[in-house]
Amino acid sequence: MLVVDDEVDLLEIAVVFLEEMGFKVFHATDGPRALQIAARQPDITLLITDIFMPGGMSGVEVPTRSDN
Repeated sequence: MLVVDDEVDLLEIAVVFLEEMGFKVFHATDGPRALQIAARQPDITLLITDIFMPGGMSGVEVPTRSDN
């Protein structure tokens, strides 16, 4: 699972919650970093992302640009 959010506090809450539920969670604060993680972790099957993020890439673009 990959969680992407530019608001660090929300990202941390989501990651802790999901890990406590037993998920292996990767996280990123922007779209380009999320793509880097996805390229190195081909077993990611679920993406949770904020829609509006800085860095020139929206949350909608992340899955469309990913090879996974």
